[in-house]
Amino acid sequence: MRNTIFFLSCMLITSHILCAQDQNVRIDGQIIGYDGKTTVYYTLSDANRSTDFQSIQLDRSGRFTILKSIDKTKFFRIYYRNKEVDAIQHECRLIVQPNKNYSIVSQGQSMKDQDYWEKSYSPDIFSIDNKNTDTERFAQYDMGQMYYNLIDNSTMGSLYREEWDLEHPEKLIDTLNERIRSQIAIFSDLLEKGKIDEEFFAILKINVEYFTAYKLAQTIQDTWNVPDRFGISDSSISQKLKTIYPQVFQMFPINKTDFDHFYLFDRYIDVYLHYLACYKDSSISPDLRFTKFARAPIDSIRSDISNAVYKEYKMRSTMSQVGSLQLKSSVDAKKFLDENQDMKNTLYGNYLKNMLIPRAESFDSLSNRELTADKIILDENSPITSFQQLVDSLKNRPFLIDFWGTWCGPCREQFKYNDSLKVFLKNKGIEMVYVANEYKPDREQWKKIIVAYDLTGYHFISTKEFKADLKNHGVELVGFPTYMIVNAKGKIVETKAHFPSERDKLYFELISKIK
Repeated sequence: MRNTIFFLSCMLITSHILCAQDQNVRIDGQIIGYDGKTTVYYTLSDANRSTDFQSIQLDRSGRFTILKSIDKTKFFRIYYRNKEVDAIQHECRLIVQPNKNYSIVSQGQSMKDQDYWEKSYSPDIFSIDNKNTDTERFAQYDMGQMYYNLIDNSTMGSLYREEWDLEHPEKLIDTLNERIRSQIAIFSDLLEKGKIDEEFFAILKINVEYFTAYKLAQTIQDTWNVPDRFGISDSSISQKLKTIYPQVFQMFPINKTDFDHFYLFDRYIDVYLHYLACYKDSSISPDLRFTKFARAPIDSIRSDISNAVYKEYKMRSTMSQVGSLQLKSSVDAKKFLDENQDMKNTLYGNYLKNMLIPRAESFDSLSNRELTADKIILDENSPITSFQQLVDSLKNRPFLIDFWGTWCGPCREQFKYNDSLKVFLKNKGIEMVYVANEYKPDREQWKKIIVAYDLTGYHFISTKEFKADLKNHGVELVGFPTYMIVNAKGKIVETKAHFPSERDKLYFELISKIK
């Protein structure tokens, strides 16, 4: 490791002397443990967390050099995951300023560690000013960049419930302010010592402020989005949280000219659009507010964010919609690419155009077929309100239930294994029941998905009454998909059956449970 640091320090010194006049930034680096063949991508863009990736060639030792000419501060990110050997993840982010050279040494972080989501990680980063003749001849650790990499590194975007005391909502805003103050104090000290400049400090400040605000807002939102796991049983506390939630966004509004300097702007926009839907957007029905799918359209804040941020967020949301095969999403995706020609030939643009859109178009074509007789809608005339009502509909036949949702990507993933499952169930005299759990029931969309995936069996959309009755039978759904086995007597014999993707385990389970 010491030799690696010496090598990179020497590279920085050399680049300080030799860097061409038209290339005023140099980034040298080494990814320790590089497999010697995987393509590595990086971004260097005006908007932080850009989707405009470029490939880079690393040598066998994982070393690379990037030479660029820039006239203003930009944002760099390089990411690599070694999947074949030991699941080591490497990530480095830089705030790149003109006339500076940088060097990175990344040993990575093991994703197999049990405490992976709780461990902070930052690569060693060195920097040197290539225009200042008074700069010391040896590069120094760049503590500003290293601390910057630690923002949102330890949690990697997971839920933040343990960080906030929601049971005492009156303290949350004070806690928010104190956490921001203590983090910014670190960067204030670096500014005072001349380790970072005013521009760098301002970028760090907005990242600390808005990410800390995001964590609190997301934690409160989770009490509504995931009530089975994170819900607040005390109604008075829940009401207080509904008054705290808008305060976060009033303290940290989205109409900032430097919002594109925020690395996690897409996450903050997500919760901000939820806030607008709950408190500002009159088109959102009251029963959908404070739910997972309450979200105002991105165009409602287009005038408040830069064009770069708008396009990056729109690209992400478009890819998500098309990737999850939402009906007619391919039409919107094509329109987006036509309106943003500069994004067509980016890495994500090509993937959207050549992979995701054709797959979504194929899905749309399949969904337009007729609903055949082997797909039986149980709630066409009246809802299914109890488990016994479902049992009676199956007339003393054993069945396998798939609790799924049209919004659920993992649920659709399991549909790929249905062909062999159908044959097995038919041979064993076991029926298949699909129970859709919908936040905003759209029966047309639901039926089209049934047709597109050829989901042979019995179908209905779950109701509040049915869910309540399931609890009376000792079943509480906390995740989707969930598979459940019911024998011929209508008794639930397995509440967490294996997935169809675990073919042999599921088949053995069905045979042993239904005798």
